[in-house]
Amino acid sequence: MDYIEQRIYGSKPGKTVAIVGCVHGCERIGQALISKLHKCRIEKGILRLILANPKAYKRNKYFLEKNLNASFPGILTGAYEERLAYHLTKDLSDCDIVIDIHSISASSGIDTCITTVMNRENKKVMNMMNIRKILYANPSYIPYARSTLINHVKCGISLEYYTDTGKRKALHRAVRDVYSILGGYKMVKVKKEKNKIKKELFLLFDTLLLPSKNYIPNAALQEGRKIKKNEVVASFGSKKIHAFCDFYPVLLKKKLDTQESTRLCFMAQKSTI
Repeated sequence: MDYIEQRIYGSKPGKTVAIVGCVHGCERIGQALISKLHKCRIEKGILRLILANPKAYKRNKYFLEKNLNASFPGILTGAYEERLAYHLTKDLSDCDIVIDIHSISASSGIDTCITTVMNRENKKVMNMMNIRKILYANPSYIPYARSTLINHVKCGISLEYYTDTGKRKALHRAVRDVYSILGGYKMVKVKKEKNKIKKELFLLFDTLLLPSKNYIPNAALQEGRKIKKNEVVASFGSKKIHAFCDFYPVLLKKKLDTQESTRLCFMAQKSTI
């Protein structure tokens, strides 16, 4: 298929870790991270570097025919991204850990880790990193999560890096986090650093969709600020949308995408990891 892969082998047996970039072609941090890891010296296991959607990357587009990260496990005879998803699902089935790299411009201003499974191995990987914000997108409550890449591998996490304050800084943080994971599995030699960042866990339970892109989000709708039941979240003229329950908005968009749905944010409750 059309995705591009490089494998780096260690001299000893160990974990197989895949770094997947450019599932969305316009999120360039994935390719930049892969370029930084090309010469990574692996001591144990296998490091797989995968550019998932090179055609969309070349055109700097989110996707060509369909959102790749909403196409898993894929269809062999489907649209372009559905065919990509089919082959990626099959090819990544033997990986112990899959790390899906993305960039975000959400109003949170901080990097975010997303998982669709909260088991021992996923928690272990998340605790290796210096990322504070963890989102648990349980597919039972968030239908979108069912068709993501990380929901169709043994152990998968999505790392979303905030790039608005500088792409180089975001790339530096991505390299740091990946090396922390590889070091945690003794695939590379890294200095041991105590992870002092207290994790914030948000349990996603619903999606805030706007009826159309004409609706304007309420200025009070801010990432991390608790929204009370009946509070106005968006309006269009005299039409208003009220919150049906208390929730925390997460991955709140600054503006709606031209190539995606009218999803404004996910709705979540705070918890502990």
